[in-house]
Order: sequence, then structure tokens, then C-alpha cells
Amino acid sequence: MLKLILQANGCECRILNFFTIRCHGRIAYYSSSQIDKEETRQSVSSSEMDQFRKLSSQWWKPGGKFEALRSMNKLRIPLIKKLLSSGTELSKEYPLKGYKVLDVGCGGGILSEPIARLGAEVVGIDPLQENIEAAKSHLSFQPELINLKYQCTLLEELCAKELFDLVVVSEVLEHVNEPRTFVAYCCSHVKPGGYILFTTINRTFIASLLAKYVAEYIFRIVPINTHDENKFVPPYELTGYLQNSGMYKPTYLGMSLNPLTMQWSWIPSTLVNYACHAQKPLS
Repeated sequence: MLKLILQANGCECRILNFFTIRCHGRIAYYSSSQIDKEETRQSVSSSEMDQFRKLSSQWWKPGGKFEALRSMNKLRIPLIKKLLSSGTELSKEYPLKGYKVLDVGCGGGILSEPIARLGAEVVGIDPLQENIEAAKSHLSFQPELINLKYQCTLLEELCAKELFDLVVVSEVLEHVNEPRTFVAYCCSHVKPGGYILFTTINRTFIASLLAKYVAEYIFRIVPINTHDENKFVPPYELTGYLQNSGMYKPTYLGMSLNPLTMQWSWIPSTLVNYACHAQKPLS
């Protein structure tokens, strides 16, 4: 098994299976009242959309281009259940029944469907018609999932009054041009007391090396040109965006992918892949 060991701020950081880490930094501030709708429209990069348009047939293909993303559900689903349960006794069959979840950038629905199977009322949105068609096509074979709906729309075009117990933004933030305004829009759809959950990639040298060049060019975990390392978002920037969008208690968890088994695991370090969840105050 390949390993890489770094020295950072006097602490030894071990990068196992090519994905591991942790970093700290300053916070950038932004007022959520300054959201510019036209600016957010431009956050959807045409080149990024073209890249995913070419892959729209791969969402549910076993061993296809999104195999690593589907594998991430083994981390995402338990975390979502934990966030929404709040320590209460849940139904074993439908533990998320009664909750509303928004899946931003749902793609072909590979996360939306598992959430809906747990009983939540789920809305999956994506700006690409090809992705929504792939999601609806797969959903047509799941007639029991009447609690799952898809919309081909931009986030800022979603009804402003539609609020959710949980807004999930998984592997999307690193593909937008204006993360500041994008995060603010995401947070605006979280109801008081609700949560937002991100998974994304840190903006560090080692993240660029592993999540971009090793993942795309060596292991071919994702197609070449899937990521632009300049768009990666470090935790300190995301913390600022969240705090200035009315969220609090941002919590970070490191994520590691074994490129040989394509299995994800939680790790103490956030220098490459990480998850972040935060809550909106009740008042």
C-alpha cells in the first residue's frame, strides 16, 4: 500500500491510500444580504456543464465513471441519518419520514434515491437536463418512491419560500465559479433548526496533487478535466461563507478514498476531501 508522509506546522501528516489530512486558516467574511442573483447565474460554468453532459449516461452504470461517488453513500447516508435524528427514536423502516431534503446538484439521483428510501420527502435539482432525464429514467423503475421529485433548475430559481430540514450539497461546491454566493443561496433554503451538509475538496497543494492529478491521470477514478484545482474550497473559506449566511456550529470531517478498493472512510484530517455540516439557529 502506498503511503506519503508530510511535515506541516511541526506535525506529521500521514496520507494513506493517497487521501488524508488536516489544515487550519483564517476566515473570510461575507454578508448573505449581498447575494447577487446575476453573479450566481454565472457561477454555473458552461465548461463544467459540458463535461458532465458527456457523462450523463454513466450515473448508474456499475463500474462506470461515478463508481467512487456512489461508493461515498456509505459515508453520506449514515451522516445524514445522524444529523436528522437528533438523538430521537427513529422508525427502522423509514427513519427519515417527516423530513424534507433538498439535494443540490443531484446529477443522476445516486444520493437522492437512497435518502428517499429512508422516508424523507426529497427534491433533487440539477441545471443539466441530461442529468435530470437520467435521474427520472432510473426513478421510473422505483414506483414506490413517490416521495422523490426532480427538477431541472438552477438553485437561485427555486422558490425562495421552499425550506428544508436538510440541504445536501455533495461534490458540487468545487464546480462553481462563485462559491460565496452559491453557499448563501444554499443556506437560504435551510429552515430554522435545519442543517446544511457539504462534501468537497480542500484547496491545498496535496489536494491538487491527489484529488486532481493522481485521481484523474493515474488511477482514472474520475475522467480527466473533471476538476479545476483553483476552484477547490478550503475549510476556513467555507466557514466564513456559512457564518455570514446565518449558520453556526460548522463541523468538519476528513474523508479518504482507497483507490484500489474504491471504498471511503472517515479520517481525522481534512487536507484533501472533507465533509462539513452546519445548523441554522431556531431564531
